[in-house]
Amino acid sequence: MSLVPGYTGEVVGGFWANKVNGGQWYGTDIFVDGATIQLTRPSIPSFNYGVSVEAVQEFRVQTNGFAAEYGRTSAGIVNLVMKSGTNTIHGTGYEFLRNKSLDANDFFANRAGRDNRSKNQHDYGFVVSGPVYIPKIYDGRNKLFWMSSLEKYRFPGAGFALATVPTEAFKQGDLSALLPKTVIYDPATCVQGTCVPFANNKIPTARFSAVSKNVIPLLPKGSDALVNNVQNITSSPVNAYFYTEKGDVNVSDKQKISRLPRSSSRRRIRPGSPAKHC
Repeated sequence: MSLVPGYTGEVVGGFWANKVNGGQWYGTDIFVDGATIQLTRPSIPSFNYGVSVEAVQEFRVQTNGFAAEYGRTSAGIVNLVMKSGTNTIHGTGYEFLRNKSLDANDFFANRAGRDNRSKNQHDYGFVVSGPVYIPKIYDGRNKLFWMSSLEKYRFPGAGFALATVPTEAFKQGDLSALLPKTVIYDPATCVQGTCVPFANNKIPTARFSAVSKNVIPLLPKGSDALVNNVQNITSSPVNAYFYTEKGDVNVSDKQKISRLPRSSSRRRIRPGSPAKHC
């Protein structure tokens, strides 16, 4: 779609939003063999049923000014025509592979002594099609055809983010770095809403609760900065698949019946779990 005049796209709320000829983000519809695959929110990938690119025979992008049959859409139409079976069996298999041992680390990660390469990325699948043919029982050539397609995508996404953890002084109860803007008061001294502050904002370790004493050693070690003092290495893998079955019946030279059941799934673990700190 990016080659179509008037197309713009951007990430909105973590999703890729399409806009054509000045239309709204949700004004683009997608049709597969004449039927829409959009659900309640067009242009939002997590609400769409996808198809494998390898199973697409042809496509066309239409901008506004199209026929009345697409009148409910304000911006653009993406029309996809899926592959069909023929009188002979055809099949293709493919894989797009990125491997850590084949990728180069980026300049800034190298300078910081970190490895920022993705471990593996796999995008693989197959498409098989042909006639319905059962020897000595049924010969569906020129009449009945089938097509099967499966695509799987695996990407162990990762990234860097800054996080804030207590400094080593904070872990010992020394919060004097917060003075003079923030004063820590001793709750044990409060009388009718008036409390006495801890001397120099230092909380005695004897006043730590048992929970704090057990949790503090588990916290990662950060720098002496009060905020953004630790590097958080996040993991957010993506696992997705697209499965398509298609059947075609040639009723006559002018009539054809097709059925196209599809299934898809996309699972992503959001950044932050599991995570490493450095």
